[in-house]
Amino acid sequence: MSSIALILTLFVVLYPPTNLELTERAVTEACSGLPSQLKASSIDTLSLQMEGNHQGGWLVDQTAVSLLTEEGLTIMGSTSEENSYPILKLRPMDLGVRYGDVSRAWLVGTKKVERVASCELSATALDAHGHVLMSVRLSATVSDEVPHSDLSRLAGSEQETWLGSGIPEEGGTSLLEPLVVSGVVASLIYLFYSSRAE
Repeated sequence: MSSIALILTLFVVLYPPTNLELTERAVTEACSGLPSQLKASSIDTLSLQMEGNHQGGWLVDQTAVSLLTEEGLTIMGSTSEENSYPILKLRPMDLGVRYGDVSRAWLVGTKKVERVASCELSATALDAHGHVLMSVRLSATVSDEVPHSDLSRLAGSEQETWLGSGIPEEGGTSLLEPLVVSGVVASLIYLFYSSRAE
């Protein structure tokens, strides 16, 4: 069992999730409280309607449908006068990936960037007469650190700006770093030979 955990950990370290996968984790976490909220409002059958024109609305829709059906709720394709089910309206208020600063743990080593995937949703359930049955805000944030060199590969399509746009620059320390490293190495060599001479 421990060898499987080690292999999974190694896989995660070597292959960090894409920005879409990281965002999907945030959406899943945000939507996880939705089934209990609906059940508390005595809603077990409903129609789902996405609002707004966010590029990532499809991800919220897909995740919400999956979670609700897993929890035993019935999602209807549409409502009619004969079957007037409550309508759950979901609107992404904040959805996407943002980057933090470029940093490294030591003077030398891989430059890393923090990625923060956030999801904030407005969820409102209305009955057939338009009365509000439930109204909640759901949110979640997931973050990690990845090598700066992997950012363009993990970001995906340039058209999907909500999944991370404006990759941060590596910074202006590229000239300073070799000088610092050279100074440290030269100091170590000097100390080594001066201690042997004594």
